[in-house]
Amino acid sequence: MNSTAWHHAWLSVGHAAGVDPDNYRVWIHEGPEATAPATVGHTIALTNWSLYALPQRNLEGVLAHEVAHHLAQPQRVSLLGQGSQLGLS
Repeated sequence: MNSTAWHHAWLSVGHAAGVDPDNYRVWIHEGPEATAPATVGHTIALTNWSLYALPQRNLEGVLAHEVAHHLAQPQRVSLLGQGSQLGLS
């Protein structure tokens, strides 16, 4: 897949998720499969294998999965805070 195609996939996923794709950085790293390390901030990790081996719809699925992690983080932090206030651990 060329750079235009993966960028199009990223724009499509970002808009579908209701986020501005320009607010995220896509980090492409070496990897033999569709895995992604945990990232902080607005960084989405993607392996070069995913970029070149996956059809566009599958790549969009990987990107959407990673965006979902970022969108869920504030909820997890909020739940942790509520749990600690209630004495839950």
